[in-house]
Amino acid sequence: MNTIDLAGMLKGSGVTVTSLHPGTYMNTNMVIGAGVKPITPVEEGVEAVYRLAVSPEVEGQTGVFFNQQTLAQAKPQAYDQAARRRLRDLSLKLSGLPAD
Repeated sequence: MNTIDLAGMLKGSGVTVTSLHPGTYMNTNMVIGAGVKPITPVEEGVEAVYRLAVSPEVEGQTGVFFNQQTLAQAKPQAYDQAARRRLRDLSLKLSGLPAD
């Protein structure tokens, strides 16, 4: 939700904002320590992060969501302007920052 808002706020600045789900239950110490069976190798998550950071294929894309290396749709609530506003207001309140 914040990705969509930030992309709008930063439009024209040259800064792009993307969301990424790098993988499911990657084989990290936290997942293994919790007794959960890893699904996605951590290397796949690293590749997804790296691609968003440096690949010319995604350069300039902003306000979008990637599921691993695939452009995808976020949950419907992420596109609800009123829900994003509530999240932004609550985040500012909880962080002690002034509302816009």
